[in-house]
Amino acid sequence: PHCIYLYFRCIYKNLCISIAPNRSKGSHRKPLARKTTQHISAKFAIHRQRKEKEPTMKFSVFAITFAFTCFVSLSQATEVRQCQGGAKKLESTEVVISNCEKPPCKLRRKTEVSIEEKFTPDRDLKTLTTTVHAEILGIPLPFIGVDNTSACDNLFEEDGTTKAACPLQAGKNYVYKNSFKVLEIYPKTSLVVHWALTSDNKDVTCFEVPAKII
Repeated sequence: PHCIYLYFRCIYKNLCISIAPNRSKGSHRKPLARKTTQHISAKFAIHRQRKEKEPTMKFSVFAITFAFTCFVSLSQATEVRQCQGGAKKLESTEVVISNCEKPPCKLRRKTEVSIEEKFTPDRDLKTLTTTVHAEILGIPLPFIGVDNTSACDNLFEEDGTTKAACPLQAGKNYVYKNSFKVLEIYPKTSLVVHWALTSDNKDVTCFEVPAKII
């Protein structure tokens, strides 16, 4: 009987020892669960705050991008004057000459100058011709390789990247792009550039800009 008593006493002690750590572990789990819940709640609150700020941030980025685009577009426009005649009046932002915002435009010899012009024809046009010359002391001198050439290959849609072609539709927006070389043989002098797009010997658009060959 005494041996049986000791046997069950040992079993009881072992059970107590094995149960005690489990209770101890259990006592540590509850605080861990509370910490986990608090951590998840904090993360959810941060995520909700970020979601609330996203529309404002997106709008701010859009506004800054739009303002910067407008500023760049305006800064690139070249001040030109309307030709005398019946051609459609050009707006101040419709002509862009490379490296020239305010006249006189400096045309450096052995370089190439690009011109971009936005226009909207007021009538249907079957063909379009580039007419350009430099006026020096009242004498018109045609630009070699550019004057009296077809402008149909230099046309783009309103986006400025999609190619367009003749015939042109009345009321539709187009972009005209071209360039000319400032030859080394040109004398260093002041002049006026006369640039027109014509159809059936009538000006569709026409502008003039003072320049200086350097």
